[in-house]
Amino acid sequence: MTLQITEKPIVLATAFPGSNPVIEGNLSRLLERPNNALSQTVPAYSVGKKKWAAETGFHMPLVLETLDKLSAPSAAGG
Repeated sequence: MTLQITEKPIVLATAFPGSNPVIEGNLSRLLERPNNALSQTVPAYSVGKKKWAAETGFHMPLVLETLDKLSAPSAAGG
């Protein structure tokens, strides 16, 4: 609810494996808002598969870079 009503910039970082219709639907609705963005993903090590076989968006430098772009005056319309 808080993510839906704030106008502050919000960067979402994926940390869940695979695809899920409920998560995809909620994420899609959040990303319709101009103050929300999704962080880029980077390769991640899968403990279950014991190899580099996954991706994650939870990489703080990329999250901060995305937040910086989202917070820029041109991104905010002014």
